[in-house]
Parts: sequence; structure tokens; C-alpha cells
Amino acid sequence: MDVPFFIVGGTALATHFGERVKALKPIKNIKFKINPASSFSTSKTASAYASLDLSLCGKNLTQTKKLLKAIKKSDKKSILSSLHNDFEIISPQKPPNHLSGSGPSTFTAI
Repeated sequence: MDVPFFIVGGTALATHFGERVKALKPIKNIKFKINPASSFSTSKTASAYASLDLSLCGKNLTQTKKLLKAIKKSDKKSILSSLHNDFEIISPQKPPNHLSGSGPSTFTAI
């Protein structure tokens, strides 16, 4: 559910299924590059969700809290080391590439 996120825009925290969006302090010292059609693109969205173990989703609260704290402090190094997405559990992508949603695109923070 990325539509609510893109309607709000900027830096935001999306929770639940992505429809609950809370604006955060803007990240001004980092740029994000979208890398379309990664190797993950061979999987359709339905098969990506079917491959995801939902019992593992939303469990990385320590990493999320670390990221939110880093955003508040505008700590670029900590922001970059804390970026994560639950779909990365099944994706062959490794940092510095992160999945954008369930794929097929990835993004790199620079």
C-alpha cells in the first residue's frame, strides 16, 4: 500500500499495511537512487508475497527504532546502516541495494 505514502510524500513512517502514514523530519543529507527492474523482477507481486513468511514481518523493531532515532538526529551513517525492508528476507538484493516495496525496483541511498 504505497499510495498513501506517496500522497503524504517526504520522509514518513508507514505502518500496519502501509496505509497509516506519519510524517517524519525530512532527511536532507541523503539522496535515494531508484534502480528499476532488479533481478527480483522475475517474481510477480503475488509470488513475492507467497514467498514471504509473514510471521517474520514487522519483527525488526530494534532496527526500526534505530532508524527513527537516526532520522531525528540527521545521523547519515546510522540512517544508512539501519535501512531495511521485510521483503529483503526473500530477496537476493544486499545492501547498499534495498527493495522498494515488494519489488521489482530497488533503491540505493547515497
